[in-house]
Parts: sequence; C-alpha cells; structure tokens
Amino acid sequence: MLTAHPAANRARGIAADAESGCFAPAGSDLDIAFWRVDAAGVQTLAKTWDYMPDNVDPHTFGEFATDVVLKGDVAWVIGASNGYHADDADNLALRGVLVPMDLHTGKVIGPVLVAPVTGAYNQSVFFGGGPHPDGVLVTGYTCDADCESYRVMSRTVPGG
Repeated sequence: MLTAHPAANRARGIAADAESGCFAPAGSDLDIAFWRVDAAGVQTLAKTWDYMPDNVDPHTFGEFATDVVLKGDVAWVIGASNGYHADDADNLALRGVLVPMDLHTGKVIGPVLVAPVTGAYNQSVFFGGGPHPDGVLVTGYTCDADCESYRVMSRTVPGG
C-alpha cells in the first residue's frame, strides 16, 4: 500500500516495471508527488518534484501529474504546469509537461518538455501517453487564453 505524501491528493497513474514493481505519480497542490514500490511491496520512493526552470523560486509554478509511461529505467511523468512560462512570460498559463525521471531514484534525468505555444493556443494539458518506437507518445488538449477554442493534440517525444 502506498504511504500518503502530505502534498498528494491521489495517484493519477500507475505503471508496472520489468522487475514487477510499480511507479505512481499523483496530483498535488504545488508539486508532482510520486512513489515507487518494489516487487516485494516495499515502498522505495515517496517524493515530490517542483518545476523550477532557470532556478526560479520554489513553487513559482504549480504542477500535477496525470499518467506515467515506463521505458527501461525511465519513468516519463505526464501532466501539466501552471505559471508564467518563458515563451509566453506575460501570461499565466497551464501547459502540458513531460518529465523524465530515473525509475529508482526519482531524479530528473533529461530536459523537461513543456508544450509550446502554437498560435493562439497558449494553454495545454497532457493527459496520457504510451511507449512509441521513436520515444514516448503523449496526448491531451490545447486551448486559447480563455479556453473557448480547444483542439486535441498528440506529440511524439524522442528518446524514450
């Protein structure tokens, strides 16, 4: 059984690893919470991760997780981050994120992908994903500033 982390609301995704353990990210108030349980049912991780690009102050952005994809020893945590993102710094916006973490330590092991602004569509969320021969496939939606106009999006991220 997963031990509740104080910041976590509930697990949003779970994936079994090759060693018969699992990794589970969660929604959270300010950070992405995540756990790992080994094949014997022993919890080996219970941590949070805070998106801090360019060394901004902690909790400048608010994040949540919606799913996870495991490929080898990498847990690709899928979700969103709310804040003033670099490519649209004047607007508070929710943006899809994909975070590559070491399955065993929870350490971020590569660049965090933040969904880009595409025309009038400056907000987005990644809801789910899966392994893809070229990496990881994520899917979600994107919308304009007021979320009056939506469209579905999917994206293949190399390296997974």
